[in-house]
Amino acid sequence: MSRPAALNAEQVELIRSSFDLITEYSDSVIKLFYGRLFELEPAARGLFKISIPEQAKKLYDTLGLLIRSLDDFETLRAELAIMGRNHAGYGVLPRHYESLRSAMLWAFGQALGPDFDRPTREAWFQLLTAVSTAMMEG
Repeated sequence: MSRPAALNAEQVELIRSSFDLITEYSDSVIKLFYGRLFELEPAARGLFKISIPEQAKKLYDTLGLLIRSLDDFETLRAELAIMGRNHAGYGVLPRHYESLRSAMLWAFGQALGPDFDRPTREAWFQLLTAVSTAMMEG
């Protein structure tokens, strides 16, 4: 097993269980996320060349892949590096990763309320940081 170095088994379980809760209203969560992202980074809207609903599906599919691969994160590193290179080509800057992480955590907090407690938030923060780092290394 090789999960992101910063995540322990308890954090992996928190991520999985909170993602399961989000799944039933994923469309709303993704809309909250994009609304918050564009609030934090108004210029980011111009980086999207496909429709937001299409982009939202890609994002949700990617999150699902991350969740399924938490116990073997290393296998995703190469794919995340490629994604990072692609995103850099679209104009994504390192500061955008911070805004994305902030918007995602905010949206999850809005959707999960008290179920998005400090340990769950920290677990997601660590995962999103590991993903951002792998993408920026690409």
